[in-house]
Amino acid sequence: MFRPLLALALIGVAPLASAQTGGADNTQINRATVPAAVMETARYYAPDLGFTEFGTETEDGALVYEIGGFDPFGHHVEIDVTPDGTLLEIEWETPFESFPAAVRVEFEVAHPDAKVVFSERSIRANGNIVYEIDAISAAGDAFEFEMKETSGGLRRLDVAPA
Repeated sequence: MFRPLLALALIGVAPLASAQTGGADNTQINRATVPAAVMETARYYAPDLGFTEFGTETEDGALVYEIGGFDPFGHHVEIDVTPDGTLLEIEWETPFESFPAAVRVEFEVAHPDAKVVFSERSIRANGNIVYEIDAISAAGDAFEFEMKETSGGLRRLDVAPA
């Protein structure tokens, strides 16, 4: 059973892409060193997730625990939590083809010759969902493209070099 934020993301989601784990800024840690409050939060939002990855990173000068694993369907999920147990974000790797049509069209119109190399839904603590796309332009330049769901529809966020 999935709880509030993760449950939002389940609605209308097709199978997820294969997992990418442990970025360059991620430090893998032993499960035994994860604070109880962090694990409680991760289990609350995804009680059926098979946690297999434990790490930390620094975001905006603050320590963040990244607890990851696979849901009952074999899909990769990462839950970002502060040391006191505050949920920051649930990152859920999702195939570009599973994104809402409006997101796909906006991306393809803005970058008709780009190749998507990674995509995920980011479910934020405030309930917002951001569709994140890492892509390569026809010229070979890496970039990021994001769109946020709002009550008024989808809104494009700034595109940044990857």
